[in-house]
Amino acid sequence: MTNNLLLVLVVVLAIINVVILVRVFSGKSSGHAEQAVRSELREGRDEAAKRSHELREEVSGSLDKTAQTLASTMSQLGNVQKQQLEGV
Repeated sequence: MTNNLLLVLVVVLAIINVVILVRVFSGKSSGHAEQAVRSELREGRDEAAKRSHELREEVSGSLDKTAQTLASTMSQLGNVQKQQLEGV
């Protein structure tokens, strides 16, 4: 008799445990966590997009300066060669 009573008590407690676990995991707390994760991911994507845009602008500016320097150097070399040819 006591074995049957203990068995029934264990089954009832197991069912209560399952119900509590279902309510905890499907409750609003997981909704808040999901929303927080989504927000963090969105902020991370926005920050990455901003940083990549800044990097592209920096690289573009560096390439423009390099092109200007190269053009200036080539012009100076052309002038030097012209002077050398005129001196010959």
